Amino acid sequence: MFTLAFDRRHRILLTRVSGAVGSADASALDGAIQRFTAHHGPVHGVVDFTAVSTVVVPIGRLVHQQTSATGYKQIVVASDRLAELARTAARESLVVSSMDEALHQLGAVNPSFEPVDPL
Repeated sequence: MFTLAFDRRHRILLTRVSGAVGSADASALDGAIQRFTAHHGPVHGVVDFTAVSTVVVPIGRLVHQQTSATGYKQIVVASDRLAELARTAARESLVVSSMDEALHQLGAVNPSFEPVDPL
């Protein structure tokens, strides 16, 4: 399962992934992000895996969901158990252990995330 939220001021798309994650979730996430960026243009991406209990697809398939563009950062937030896998898969993404650290890396002060309908 996943949710999307967008901070317009800092141009950050936040993806929160939770529970057991399978291939259908990865495909749905990919489609939602493609539709979002087609409408809003390039954004910084933060993918939060801290609430994931089980991953039954290669984590690289989830990490590379965010569309990267020149000048925009991609950050993965992962707990200790997923951090090493994320680091291996996320060659162009920074892997951090907390949302605070991710937002600091983006220079985002007091972000205001609004829910995004993934459909």
